[in-house]
Amino acid sequence: FDELQEKHNSEHYTIGISYIYKECGVIKTAFELAIHLKQAKQEISLFLPDSIYYRYMQYHGIEKETAHSGCTVNDLPIYPLSVYDEEKPKTTYSIVVIMNISDLRFEKSDIKVALCIGTEAEIGYLEDYLNSPLPYIKAINYCFYPISQEDFKKFNSSMLQGHCKAYRLRTSPNYTNPCQWNREVYDRILHLYTDVHTKKRIKLFGR
Repeated sequence: FDELQEKHNSEHYTIGISYIYKECGVIKTAFELAIHLKQAKQEISLFLPDSIYYRYMQYHGIEKETAHSGCTVNDLPIYPLSVYDEEKPKTTYSIVVIMNISDLRFEKSDIKVALCIGTEAEIGYLEDYLNSPLPYIKAINYCFYPISQEDFKKFNSSMLQGHCKAYRLRTSPNYTNPCQWNREVYDRILHLYTDVHTKKRIKLFGR
């Protein structure tokens, strides 16, 4: 975690979003977090897996040839993941949606977010993952969705004992307008990586 703290004064953060067991909520969370940052006047770009990216472009009536190098939808710059390594974004944040938690991009992300469903089957799989030898297990922000408050409290007690950060997300009516609960969760996560002393670039929390 010390290595992440040293990046406080860097000009760019990469937020990697993946999942532990099933991909429920990954795309929704990525869009919500990107929109939240965008509405807070942050420079932001979103990178989606190519298959998801082109389906999203098709839904908005954007031709594949036109969308190849990226498009802006709802005032949000969006790119296919395949161009991420080719063109490093010159923004404060880039959100990279990774559908495989063992992907090297996830390991290198400054901020790691992993979605957990919270069912009995999921928890068993999560326990195995937390007991794995990966060095960045405790650097991940584990977001449970969907899950009841009662179940989250039960599972979170085990997460706390293992010194892992866990959060509960709720359903927003629309990803372009994240619910206040989720906004507060995203702020709590981002606070962990923000240099509040220099105040050189982050204005997110004083809006």
